[in-house]
Amino acid sequence: DESTQRFKRWFTLPQKFYHSMIVMIVADPADPDIIWMNTYQDSSITNFNKDLLGKTIIRFNTKTKAFQQFFPDDKTPFALPANGVFILKDSLKRTWFSTIKGVSLYNAAKNIFTNYVVPTPGDCICPVTICSDKDGNLWVGSSAGLYYLNIKTGKYDKIENNTYEGSLPVLNFGIDNLFYDKSGTFWVNMPWSGIAYLDKQKTQFEALPIRQNGSSITEKNIANPFF
Repeated sequence: DESTQRFKRWFTLPQKFYHSMIVMIVADPADPDIIWMNTYQDSSITNFNKDLLGKTIIRFNTKTKAFQQFFPDDKTPFALPANGVFILKDSLKRTWFSTIKGVSLYNAAKNIFTNYVVPTPGDCICPVTICSDKDGNLWVGSSAGLYYLNIKTGKYDKIENNTYEGSLPVLNFGIDNLFYDKSGTFWVNMPWSGIAYLDKQKTQFEALPIRQNGSSITEKNIANPFF
């Protein structure tokens, strides 16, 4: 309430959610009335609901207060294939959900998910950041590295991490941010490993390593952190 600068209870989720923790709330990029919530519940919680174990997704309409819950189900077509980890948006106003198996694109018209699962058995990428290019394809950053997803074919290409020219450097803590700048250059942020941009002329990456002192970046290097 802006007049009193106090919060008022506006909506209460059903009792079955009382022992669930909401770990993320994200506004839908295309529909201003919709917000998405990511809930979490585990068996260590007293009186846990066995039907809500893990992470599930709630689509909430702020105008009607109606909501829908999406459960992971790898046996049902067009459902989330695994536990939802992050709710992500891209520059094309699409809503994505990262899971331990890859990313899933929500289709509002059909109320279904299109799943892009990493084909390598046992490869758990858990994406934390995404970025779409002008063709609608997707860069996917995770603790496991950088992937490029072709939306039409559904194929992932893994970007190499090594010391060779044109590749990303060896990663210490994965990738936590991806974006295009105003000039159209694609950038990758790699905590404690530096940053890199995609050289459009060479179609390869140019790494800019960060100078480190032990396990942290020193104040002296913040103004000019590059070699």
